[in-house]
Amino acid sequence: MTRKRSRTKIQLEVLQTCVDGARLTRIVYQCNLNFRTVRPYLAELQEKGLLSTDGLLYRTTDAGRDTMAMLRASGVVG
Repeated sequence: MTRKRSRTKIQLEVLQTCVDGARLTRIVYQCNLNFRTVRPYLAELQEKGLLSTDGLLYRTTDAGRDTMAMLRASGVVG
């Protein structure tokens, strides 16, 4: 039986998917989420300033890129 992914792992996957810009459907499929569960993650990342949107595309901000690097370097998530 497989273990659930942590919130941090899912957030990192969303940030990685959005580095070059991604629409909602791409995020859902690439991160293996559904539309109901992805929205709270997107809202939280936007509130923290790690993700931005122009209404259509979601993009990882510079702060989001720094956070991704920090999480990878600390070994918290792979």
